[in-house]
Amino acid sequence: MPLTRSFKDTVQARVRRDGRLRLALLKEGIDCLIAGDVETGKVLLRDYINLLFLSHPPRLAH
Repeated sequence: MPLTRSFKDTVQARVRRDGRLRLALLKEGIDCLIAGDVETGKVLLRDYINLLFLSHPPRLAH
């Protein structure tokens, strides 16, 4: 059995570490929406938001 991580896990780890890559993902999602490629823009923005919450989960008030 190989001891490699999946491509998705590798990309997610890189995006969590690299603020410039996160910003590029956000920019690309917005650019796609402006250009009329709504489906791709929505996917990129959803990925950005999911990664943002994974790396900085919100604190809930008690």
